[in-house]
Amino acid sequence: MKKELTLLEAVRKRPGMFIGSMSDQAFIEMVKNLLTSVISQYEANEVEVDFFNTNSVQLVFSGIKKEIPLNHSCEYKDSLNNLGLDIPVLNFLSEDFSFVLLGENNEIKSIQKFKRGTIQSGVISSLLVKCNKLKLIAKLDGEIWEDRLKWNYYHFQKELNEFAYLNKNVKIRLKYNIEGEGCNIIYKHRNGMYDWLEIIKLSGYGNSYFQTYIEEETDEFYLEIAFAFRELSIDEAIIKSFVNDRYTHERGSHVDGLLKGVTYGVMKYFQKYGLVDSYKISERGMEQSLVALISVKMKNAIYSGCVKNKLANPEIIEPISKIVSDMLFAKIDGEKQTTERLIRRFEV
Repeated sequence: MKKELTLLEAVRKRPGMFIGSMSDQAFIEMVKNLLTSVISQYEANEVEVDFFNTNSVQLVFSGIKKEIPLNHSCEYKDSLNNLGLDIPVLNFLSEDFSFVLLGENNEIKSIQKFKRGTIQSGVISSLLVKCNKLKLIAKLDGEIWEDRLKWNYYHFQKELNEFAYLNKNVKIRLKYNIEGEGCNIIYKHRNGMYDWLEIIKLSGYGNSYFQTYIEEETDEFYLEIAFAFRELSIDEAIIKSFVNDRYTHERGSHVDGLLKGVTYGVMKYFQKYGLVDSYKISERGMEQSLVALISVKMKNAIYSGCVKNKLANPEIIEPISKIVSDMLFAKIDGEKQTTERLIRRFEV
């Protein structure tokens, strides 16, 4: 009988199955998945990402509110983004790896050290440890990664800045060195996607109006949306969507809910004032008028296909649609002058 590979053997022999291509993009996506998982599971409110040497990274999570099991360093754990392998994968793809739990005064609660995924010192168990900080130190294994990593700090800056917009309650510090000079950047976007929308609006899309921000949490999902209507209509839709901090460029159920919501919100206005026969509205026309950002965080995200680019959870369409339509209707019903600019687009 063929021997089944252990998780360690599977990750090291077939890394592409776990993180995709061995590249800078795959590496930063692995780090972002890890950040999402630890922040969601242990409620950390501050993260330090330190690229102190080429092919090495140190991650420090502070303000942790939940106990951490001593086997999370190398065993499967469920996580928000359904990967569950976040910390073990980084461990197994590293030549040297340390998993350290610290108290409020930085005293060591537990420390584990690994060599190519195999424990060298420390104790692995299901014991839960109360701590204030989690520190991960990884030197990537050159035998696996070879010379594929470019270590592009500008790429890291862009990706972590975007991640900070999606996690407005988390302070993120990025540290690295260029020619021996230390660089230290802090990301903290207190208004989340609202701040991001302000930046996107400066990209030459003309004036906008009815700028709207929505933040809702239900038993099924956490929702954050920022959108505005553009004065200029262009064929290319300006909608960026995310699920569990992962960019879903093929969109899916959450975007369907958004588009239905803005359409229903305007339609409710037409119906209230007897304008249905004079105006014609469609989701496609509404989409061409929007600049929008939407982020959903949920435990049971389902995707179309093996690549997680399109959300397939139809049960969230109607709840999102109702949240958006109710808020938009209240807004346009209270701003008559701006509303005239909007509905003029849909005259028959």
